[in-house]
Amino acid sequence: MRPLPNLVYINTHEIDIGFKPKNSHRKAKKEGVGQGRGSHAHKSFSKSGFSVAANFTAGKAQKCITRMSFRTSAKLHLKNLEYIQKEGKSMDGTKPVLYGSDSEDYYRENMDEKNWRIIISPESNDVDLTLLTREFVNRLEKYSGYKFTWVAANHYDTNNHHTHLLINGIDKNGRDVNFLPKGSYPKICSNIAKELCTQMIGYKTNEQIKKEKEKSAVASRVTALDHKLERYISDNKMDKSYMNDRDAILLNTRLEYLKTLDLCSFDKNTRTFTFKNDWIEELKKLAKYNMYYDGFKYADCPRDKYTLHKVSENGEIEGKILHKYIRQKDSNNFALIIKKNDGSVGFVPLSFYPTDCRVGDEVKIVLKNQKTYINKLHHKK
Repeated sequence: MRPLPNLVYINTHEIDIGFKPKNSHRKAKKEGVGQGRGSHAHKSFSKSGFSVAANFTAGKAQKCITRMSFRTSAKLHLKNLEYIQKEGKSMDGTKPVLYGSDSEDYYRENMDEKNWRIIISPESNDVDLTLLTREFVNRLEKYSGYKFTWVAANHYDTNNHHTHLLINGIDKNGRDVNFLPKGSYPKICSNIAKELCTQMIGYKTNEQIKKEKEKSAVASRVTALDHKLERYISDNKMDKSYMNDRDAILLNTRLEYLKTLDLCSFDKNTRTFTFKNDWIEELKKLAKYNMYYDGFKYADCPRDKYTLHKVSENGEIEGKILHKYIRQKDSNNFALIIKKNDGSVGFVPLSFYPTDCRVGDEVKIVLKNQKTYINKLHHKK
């Protein structure tokens, strides 16, 4: 792994990829591997001369969220290119500067209908987004073997500064860019981004880690606190024994928040918590579709009649539009809340904004081959 220019360089021996062979410390001592702070008996997983780290020493690595999506539409590709250059997204409120492997004209001339979009969002706003993105692409190229045609723009109009990266579906050598199976590449992207951010601004301080734990207690996603709660749960029940845990205060805050999401309840008489069977899965849904729970207020149905319909699930949904959603504030991803004919309500994520549909319209939504089709049956006047 080569060091970045003008950045803090972290030795790869201080990187833990989350796998330690049994008795590895003994093997390390025998082979003479350094026993100092952060050293490990195993080497970081690497390809083409750089490491892909999952966890850094003592969990002090900088956080960086990466979200990857794939489109097979030339129209959506162009829309994405226009969106990342939207007026008002730059630091001074003007149009963001586009940068990448080539000029904008070259990218437009070579645009394929297939395209990948990656959002890179460091937890700290101290990270230089342009430097981060360029080195991120460089390392992803080395890992994948592709030579990308790509463009990116930095957005500063939210509390978390972030970058939108577009990668053309055909690389410079004429190869189809394929990051499937997606189960591996999103993790690889996340690890690369975390490692780079940590190199750029250093490890998190103890105070930052403390604040991060406090923030996780009210996070709408699965956290380390949830995994700790699982240890105290038996047959969906949990008593107050968790109060002896060193993180008892945080766990208590977490439980109060889970109650607001209707994922658990507390019985004052027995002083026990009762959890929903699928509370962890529900948290995962909330993390991926952050408007899913909020949409319930439009549902007018019991909680068990409110369901999520993923694009990956083939099928048909027929009913009335109750609400139209922008799923993420800084995104062109959308969703519909549909009152189905059987009385249940569905949350349907979309990759486009349904301009031809209005609240009250009767529609038929067809989910097929990772695509969504909307047919209007009756238009509200």
